[in-house]
Amino acid sequence: MILVCSTRKAFLDGVHLETRESMEEGASDPADDITLRPRHSLLIPTIHLLAKARSIDLVFTPTMQHLRALLATVIADNAENIIPPKSHLQSSKLLILGLLDTHRPTSEHSAQGLSRTLAMATEASLASRRKLILVEIMPAIKDEDGMAFDENEHQVQGDPWMEQIPILNGSIRSGGDERVWAGRTVEVARIIGRWCRIVKPDDVHVAKSK
Repeated sequence: MILVCSTRKAFLDGVHLETRESMEEGASDPADDITLRPRHSLLIPTIHLLAKARSIDLVFTPTMQHLRALLATVIADNAENIIPPKSHLQSSKLLILGLLDTHRPTSEHSAQGLSRTLAMATEASLASRRKLILVEIMPAIKDEDGMAFDENEHQVQGDPWMEQIPILNGSIRSGGDERVWAGRTVEVARIIGRWCRIVKPDDVHVAKSK
C-alpha cells in the first residue's frame, strides 16, 4: 500500500515532470537520438513492472487529517493482528510519501504532532502486517540564494531530515526576514529515528521501520 500525501493531480504532475526530464536527457545523448530509449524505470514496460502495478493499492491523502483517518481505519480493520510475526513484515509494505509535507501547513508541524502520526503509522504497519517505509523527496524548487521550497511554497530545509521543528503543537515563528521558531526545536531525524532506520539514496530520503 502506498499513501501519497498530496492530491492525485499534484502527484501525477510530479511523475510527468520527472519522466519528461528523463526523456529529454535521453534525447540529448547522440547515441539515443534514434531509439530515444527511456532512462526512467517507470517508462520501461516490463512484465514485472506491469504485474506489480496491479497489486499496489495507491491512496491519496491530501491533508494530515485524511492521512490519520486512513491509518485509523487500517488499525481498526486489522485489530486482531496487532502483534504479527516479524517475518510477515518483510513481504508487503506500507509506504508513506511526503509525511513531512502534509504536516508543514498545520499547527501540528512539531515533534508532538509528528510523533502522534508516526505512532499511528507504526500501529497500522503492525496491524496490517506491512513493513513501514517513509519517503521524502528532496525539494526541487530553489531560489537564487539556494533556499529550498516545497510545492506549496513553504520554505524547507534542503535535507528534510535535518529540518528543525518546534517540540510542541501551535508554536509560532518570530523574527524579521529570517524567521525562526520561538522556543525549543528538535531535528526531524531525531523524531523519525525513534521509530525508523534512516537511509538516504540519491534524491530521496527514506526511513524504514526497525
